[in-house]
Amino acid sequence: MIKLEFPDLLETFKHHLVDGRTESASFLTWYLENYYRLDPIAAVDAVCDQRYDKGVDGIYLTQVATFRRRSKLQARIKRMTFNSKPAALVA
Repeated sequence: MIKLEFPDLLETFKHHLVDGRTESASFLTWYLENYYRLDPIAAVDAVCDQRYDKGVDGIYLTQVATFRRRSKLQARIKRMTFNSKPAALVA
């Protein structure tokens, strides 16, 4: 069972939290590995969450379709919420 309360949520993807990577990018890496079943290297390569990225946090390409992901992870007064939803499917 995944705990969704902060800071318990950080325990879910703690091995993805590395220096130079935001909590949001770490969560997206974990999500890509567990939802899309990407290997760790492909998941890290798919994440492009940086300042001024025009809202695109991750891109995963297949031969059939392109998936763009937006994720949002915010800490607010001892609570963290997240939102991960498909931005668009381009076929």
